[in-house]
Amino acid sequence: MSIFRTRLIALSLALVAALPAIAQFPGSKPVPASLETGFNSVSLSDVRGWLEKLAGPEFAGRGTGQKGFDLAAQWVADRFKEAGLKPIGPNADFFQPVPHERTSVVSLSTTIALGETKLHYGGDFMVTSGGDAEISAPIVVITPAAEAALTPEQRAELEGKIVIVDSRGATTAARVGRGPGGPRPAIRMTVVKALAAAEPSVRFTPGGTGPAGGPRAGGFLSGSITETALATLMADEKAWSNGEKPYKESAAKATLTVKVQTESVGIPNVVGLFEGSDPELKHEVVAIGCHLDHLGTRNGVMYPGADDDASGTTALIAVAKMLQANPIKPKRSILFIAFTGEEMGLNGSRWYSDNPLIPMEKTLALFQMDMVGRNEEKPNEKAEDNVDTIHLVGSKRISTGLHEHVLKINEHVNFKFEYDEEGVYTRSDHYNFARKGVPIAFFFSGFHPDYHQPTDTPDKINYEKVLNASKLAYLLVATTADREKMFDKDVSGGG
Repeated sequence: MSIFRTRLIALSLALVAALPAIAQFPGSKPVPASLETGFNSVSLSDVRGWLEKLAGPEFAGRGTGQKGFDLAAQWVADRFKEAGLKPIGPNADFFQPVPHERTSVVSLSTTIALGETKLHYGGDFMVTSGGDAEISAPIVVITPAAEAALTPEQRAELEGKIVIVDSRGATTAARVGRGPGGPRPAIRMTVVKALAAAEPSVRFTPGGTGPAGGPRAGGFLSGSITETALATLMADEKAWSNGEKPYKESAAKATLTVKVQTESVGIPNVVGLFEGSDPELKHEVVAIGCHLDHLGTRNGVMYPGADDDASGTTALIAVAKMLQANPIKPKRSILFIAFTGEEMGLNGSRWYSDNPLIPMEKTLALFQMDMVGRNEEKPNEKAEDNVDTIHLVGSKRISTGLHEHVLKINEHVNFKFEYDEEGVYTRSDHYNFARKGVPIAFFFSGFHPDYHQPTDTPDKINYEKVLNASKLAYLLVATTADREKMFDKDVSGGG
């Protein structure tokens, strides 16, 4: 639900249509006349509609490598086209493919066999795959409470075994808890009534260190099994020992066989160019970005990512629409990028920064919007105290001129800037531009209890904040594109 509410008495349709969707925050200065038409061209209902679409069931959480992301990428590309952006992808479209490997399980070749009993992948159980495997080990069935009470010696005995955690009847806290540390089982399964459709796993393929390109651990560390399949496994009670142990264990070893197939795929950044009006300067760009991906659907649960980062993607679309509506066009071009794979380690921006479609030396700045739709909420900070605040991150690290420009342009919107989240400087896509020496400003409205949870839903968005973030970004890219020269890089260490 929105924080601000405008109550209108509908005297006539014409009167309602004539009213602006929303004003800037109190105390703001008038917008320059040359930018006013675009500034007022996007309504609150536009923003709400785009964000609800992005965070809705059709796109299923926009997980990189999942079908929902592909659908969302095409939808954003369609919005770019509507706004008059030029396709600049390598295939003359709005996509820059980012190389990934997509791994999926071969159903017919993936089984669990225990004696004469054979379970089949997809109908009886699921696993999260890392590669082909064959594991021969006893099956252990344990409750969350019993697992939490294991001694270190007992926990060590589970190493290498196929552990099934039967949380039926357990409390919510026990079901969702991380469980104790110590040696890992070969596979850890949960018991479910029905299996959710499996999503393929993807990883960024270029080499390197860190989460964006480093090697991924193999093995099969998680999965799920149906109640019926577990009952089938345990039908012969004599084949399961209990004794003094706080769990049941199969007397015979089971064999888990997993076969996977891997294919190379290009999961795209969505890119478009609003071409500048000056014949010479249009070859230089001001970049504006967000990340399109979120956590997708996991174990049948959708993570909508309304704030993270459907809010930033909505703002990106709004800026494109504002530029299109304004009769006076900026001199330089504006580069729009909705990045893929941010949640996996800044994959899309890393790939773009290493393989830019516009030379980085011709990129004046990047303005990044990641989570611009909520009122920050912490144990010591109430949401209602943050209806007009936003964090300004990284703007002083490369160019003090950029920082001063942001402050000046913000006078027309009047956000209250906060500077206490520099710890997130390396955690969003602007960082890969900064490491190439491009001045950046990162706008971030702050953390809240729904961060990376299925509860990050559109009904909790402050739509007025999203629209005002869009308006600020519009003014910034338009005025930056009309500068006489690039920003001086008078600070070192930004990357």
